Amino acid sequence: MTLYNNQDSVQSLEEIRIIQPQPERPPASRIHLDFRQMSASDLHEIMRIEKASFAYPWSTRFFLQELGVPCSRSLLAVTNGMTVGYIIYWLLATEVDIHNLAVDPSYRRQGIGHSLLQAVIDEAKK
Repeated sequence: MTLYNNQDSVQSLEEIRIIQPQPERPPASRIHLDFRQMSASDLHEIMRIEKASFAYPWSTRFFLQELGVPCSRSLLAVTNGMTVGYIIYWLLATEVDIHNLAVDPSYRRQGIGHSLLQAVIDEAKK
């Protein structure tokens, strides 16, 4: 088989390197995650992730206010005793309103954000 490149020169198939798509990263299920509700005592770790994630992070005071809203819900993703992500959302009668989601930069691209969103979706379906 012969192929032509942009300069119309002939190359054999053996000379052409075919780039294969990269396999997807393993899902977060490979990382053991525990989920629990956020509390005021978690704010130090939450603020560490928040400041590393956003140019204009929420303040500690804003997190405290959000935790006090009756329809507000939150989840922390914890692995090996370390908080690696969180989500804050409102669970309303007919919808879910995501207010904040962040994952520790050193734990990104491992499906943690996806797992947090899936946990919210599962709760909303109940």
